[in-house]
Amino acid sequence: MDKFAIALKQAIEKTQKQQGLATHNENSTDCMYRGNDGNNCPVGHMIADEHYDESFEFNGVVDHEGILPAIARSIGMELADDHRTILIEVQDIHDQSLMEAKNTDSDDAVETFVNIFKDKIDHNVDKGTIPKYCIVE
Repeated sequence: MDKFAIALKQAIEKTQKQQGLATHNENSTDCMYRGNDGNNCPVGHMIADEHYDESFEFNGVVDHEGILPAIARSIGMELADDHRTILIEVQDIHDQSLMEAKNTDSDDAVETFVNIFKDKIDHNVDKGTIPKYCIVE
């Protein structure tokens, strides 16, 4: 695996194992790269502290000119077009999973989020929209 694959796999693993449900601040329900509660989305996990900027928030991966370069500097390699496509897919999977989990009647919203997120990752690997290394056991 290249540096991108390793960094993304680790980011997905952190999201599944360490994250609570919320990746937003108290003033918004929109997903954030870094929530005030210390949680990060998968893409947020890929941005090192020294390359993160608050202006990234509430922008898609390709909607802010600084996000992709920050990821590239953080992982130590230039991003190819397929990397950008994968990041967009993973960001969408995360955000959709978060919204679906919030709309359930589950007593354990965190577990619900993790299960939805894993299922969506698996489904998108099966569809071929993201690579197999995105699956975390």
